[in-house]
Amino acid sequence: MTRGLLSDLVEAALVDAVKGVEQGSTAEVVLAVRGRSSPHIDLDLTYGIVFACFALWFQLFSPWDFQPAPRPDPIFSRRALVSSGELDRILSRIEMDDSYAG
Repeated sequence: MTRGLLSDLVEAALVDAVKGVEQGSTAEVVLAVRGRSSPHIDLDLTYGIVFACFALWFQLFSPWDFQPAPRPDPIFSRRALVSSGELDRILSRIEMDDSYAG
């Protein structure tokens, strides 16, 4: 005993819609109704995990040393903003936004 995925009313509505599209154009419309969609998100997740594990394994056991990426110095960045006058503009915009908050 097989159970259909669509009720008779829904199936009739789909058939009528397909006939309407095919009569008004030269397109051939094909519908595929499945009980479950394909697991594309599972494939993306699986490939991402495999690639991340491979990259970690390579960095842990390779003969080369990997140093962390250099980070910008926050004190130098603040001094650069102050000397260029950009810090005052940024702070005034923040204060202006806070005044509208209520």
